[in-house]
Amino acid sequence: MTNYTNWNQALISYFTTGVSRGSKIYLSVDDEVLNQLGQNFSSTPFNGNWKDDFCNAIKRQVVKNGQIDLTSLPGRDEKGFPKGVAFLGAMVLAAYQMAEEERINQNNYFHRLKEILGLPVSEKSRPPGMNQGDK
Repeated sequence: MTNYTNWNQALISYFTTGVSRGSKIYLSVDDEVLNQLGQNFSSTPFNGNWKDDFCNAIKRQVVKNGQIDLTSLPGRDEKGFPKGVAFLGAMVLAAYQMAEEERINQNNYFHRLKEILGLPVSEKSRPPGMNQGDK
């Protein structure tokens, strides 16, 4: 199992290697990208696949007492990388999974994000702790 920091650094390297400083970067995180990144880790993936490993690492980092807690994400890590990129990647993954559905609406997005974070999906609302207007 790989930790949040390793996934965060892997995503940043994947999307910024060879890109000129100041260039726009568009994240596209899906199963294929996660599998590609996972092949570079020396650990065994959680549940045998890299998407589950990624989602579990995000959950362990940002879900506290059954709700989202982003207080560990501001700032930069010891390598100078922004700490929130992996969480942003999880949000992109939720949007990617939502796009596969016929009917797209805001509730589908939050349903997918809650699935990724291992939160109950019974309510059609934002995940607990992620209030409207949060930055």
